Amino acid sequence: IKSVYPSAASGVYLLMLPRARRNPTSYFYCNMASADNTGWTLVWSNIRGGAGKPHSQMTWTNAINGLFSWPSANILNGAPSTTSNPLESFVGYTGVRFWQHLSPRGKIRYDWSADFGLGIAQSYECSYTYLAPPSYTLAVSGCVFRTGSVVPGLVNYHVAGGYAFSAADRDTAPTGGCSWQYSGTPFWYGSCWSGSIWGDGDIDNKGHSNAAYWINSAGGFASAATASTGAGGGNG
Repeated sequence: IKSVYPSAASGVYLLMLPRARRNPTSYFYCNMASADNTGWTLVWSNIRGGAGKPHSQMTWTNAINGLFSWPSANILNGAPSTTSNPLESFVGYTGVRFWQHLSPRGKIRYDWSADFGLGIAQSYECSYTYLAPPSYTLAVSGCVFRTGSVVPGLVNYHVAGGYAFSAADRDTAPTGGCSWQYSGTPFWYGSCWSGSIWGDGDIDNKGHSNAAYWINSAGGFASAATASTGAGGGNG
């Protein structure tokens, strides 16, 4: 969209998904105001608070094939709508098999904010490829910092080890493994802790910790003072 319409505004777009047989189109939030003058499609968003999020208690099939799940509060006249700060207004998840179609440049980016209203404190961008399904193992290269200086646990603890995509019904230890501990959330599990986009999950009923972690932290939410470390819960 950005390459054909350079002046396109950020917002919700109805995109075609050739690999989705039942639902060939779906709504996605597209950021057209990136500093590098490129467009980015949001495939996974997790903000703090709440329970029963669209990326929890998920089967492996939905983790691979699911389309972006918009909370009912964001639906207006049959289509999603956002607030003035959309990245702090909804959570959602897109099945991993669609990611490459939605990123024709082969780039993946992970942004993190320590808390609401504090802005992006950490941002990391990589080129990426999948190895052969059904594992959907992720490989990244050429990573650069867009903001901040802390490498996310997503890369250090998970992707760098080449661990396969996993969800509750494919976990090797479904009653005590990583996926179980993090409420059945799909992830490239290298370790259960650092860099989990799901944070602490809902299993321990902490609630306040079920948001994104940039790196490992046993505490609650970060703050403006600790945003430079990427530690603690936040919005990812």
